[in-house]
Amino acid sequence: MLNQESLSISRGAEEMIQNSHKRLKKSSLYFKQSLKALCLLTLVFTPGCASEEVQGEGEVKQEERTLENFQAIAVEHNYTLQIESGKPQKVTVEAPANLLGQIETSVQGGTLKITNAKGIHFRSSSPLKISISVPVLNRLEASGASNLTLNGISGPAFSMQLDGGHQVRVRGGELEKLTIKAAGAANIETFMLRAQSVDLQVSGAAAVRVRAEKQLNVDASGACKVEYTGNPQITQKLSGMSELHKL
Repeated sequence: MLNQESLSISRGAEEMIQNSHKRLKKSSLYFKQSLKALCLLTLVFTPGCASEEVQGEGEVKQEERTLENFQAIAVEHNYTLQIESGKPQKVTVEAPANLLGQIETSVQGGTLKITNAKGIHFRSSSPLKISISVPVLNRLEASGASNLTLNGISGPAFSMQLDGGHQVRVRGGELEKLTIKAAGAANIETFMLRAQSVDLQVSGAAAVRVRAEKQLNVDASGACKVEYTGNPQITQKLSGMSELHKL
């Protein structure tokens, strides 16, 4: 009886050890699969985080770019743009010689896209200037901290969507409707642009000056300051420390 009982206990212990080994193998396999997945994620996402800094060197040069027709502009990073609407299309890039080839300009879906070459960050004591003339411009998008000057904006409608700390000046022009969406610390002056209707949606610490003849709709949050000229009917939604004043 004692031998049979000992044998039974021994078999039970052996089964427990085998089950333990199976669970350990499963855990090890799960760990290896998880580690493999983590490595794949690291390979996918790490290169996008890397950025090479390039210092502007050499003589400042100009280069005219031949591009398809466009009616909108989207710019990333930190550029100085001089935009003339109502003139034949032309795009000229001005920068230190070693940076010219790293400034990318392309037209996609009727939009002129301006950005740095992938993974490149510029440092330059000279402005990276792009002069643009276009027959009709209906939209401007910008992210980063560009300095933007627009002349002669006219037509039924024009919209701006800004994200970052841009400086925007619009000099002259007439519109039926002007739409501005801005997040960040943009400084926007369009009071020389005569618009019948103006829609503003701003957040952060934006400062905006507009001219509205008939209608002004303002949605401002954060610490934005909106000033206007004209005698429009006003719809306003202000939150935080945002303000609306007539100039």
